[in-house]
Amino acid sequence: MKLLYSIVIIFIACGIILPQPKSIYVNANAIPGGDGTISHPFIYINQGIASAAFGDSVHVMGGLYTENVKMVNGVSLIGEGADKCIINDSLPELKAADSCVIKGFTFNQTITCNGVSPQIIDNIIHTAVGYLPGIRIMLNSSPVVIKNYITGGEVGITLQSGCNPLITNNIIRASLMGIQSSMLCKSKITNNVIMAATGTVINLISCDSTIIENNILSGSPDDTVKGISVLNSNGVVISYNDFWNTTITKPDSSGNMSEDPLFVKYDSFDYHFRQDSPCKNAGDPNPIYNNIDGSRNDLGAYGGPNGTFEIITTGIKKTNDNIPTKDFVLGQNYPNPFNPSTNIRYEIPTCCKVLLRVYDIAGREISTLVNEVQTAGIKTATFNSKNLASGIYIYRLSANKFTLTKKMIILK
Repeated sequence: MKLLYSIVIIFIACGIILPQPKSIYVNANAIPGGDGTISHPFIYINQGIASAAFGDSVHVMGGLYTENVKMVNGVSLIGEGADKCIINDSLPELKAADSCVIKGFTFNQTITCNGVSPQIIDNIIHTAVGYLPGIRIMLNSSPVVIKNYITGGEVGITLQSGCNPLITNNIIRASLMGIQSSMLCKSKITNNVIMAATGTVINLISCDSTIIENNILSGSPDDTVKGISVLNSNGVVISYNDFWNTTITKPDSSGNMSEDPLFVKYDSFDYHFRQDSPCKNAGDPNPIYNNIDGSRNDLGAYGGPNGTFEIITTGIKKTNDNIPTKDFVLGQNYPNPFNPSTNIRYEIPTCCKVLLRVYDIAGREISTLVNEVQTAGIKTATFNSKNLASGIYIYRLSANKFTLTKKMIILK
């Protein structure tokens, strides 16, 4: 990068006009034969990348993209939104490039940073292979990982071999470890919600000068999960974190607590705080960590100077203004991905007619799971994929003019 900046300065000094970055457009539903303009977009992401130069951006409109995306250094990939743009390639990983932005997608694969340092922003990252992490950072990579929802694997993020990433304002859910860091990595991990069902929320091995601050670190209700494990690491700062449902952690630094963060709706993945949450204004009092309104840092993914945004965690939501959405809950199916069957949990606040249906990505109805009047309470429906192909499917709950829609993945 230093060499690139030096070349740019020389060009400017010599009066050489550099080419201006351009935007290239892609739409999976476009007519073939486009030229990448907004009125005639390409239909494949790789077409856009192939026609781009260093500094250009490929803008991807909503749709399902099933291609093996091959990123190029200096070419950014900007999706219309994680609830609209889905990359679902058969390969288990996307190899990130250097000096670029990756933003606004649902990835059903691991993002690997191997000696590159992109910005990974505003994505849903759901690894399709359980033993692979959502993001793998290795070999002196220093990416910025911000405002993502990372889920689906045994480990949310792995780091190894001299990496120095910034990991901030993310929601990370993993079955074994939220973040695993080893081999001389120096990370800054701030203002995240990090959850592990078993094992350890954050595990450090031979990682000096790591900062872990202003996070909510959550385990299991039976207190079998370790909050933070530190081995052969010096200069680790662990301060102003909330250790919730984890075994006792004795960090060297101050400001930590062990309190229920009082999320608005934990079961439906809403990690905003209730008004009486102990995590509000409980972060590092240094003004550099203040919330956008100037108040003291709120712990978790929605606190700090980058906290004014929404992390999409549950797919597309549609509501009716006359029905308070907080009274209706449609949970994420479990397991997910699944083969052959999965359970869908939902909650209705009053006796009403309930429809729960499954559709393919094109909107064709696949199955009706529920079509009856039900009493108020928590319900569970089971969906069997039978002879359906691998891919993304949609399930929709309708009751009293209220609708919620979510995605699930069949992986065979």
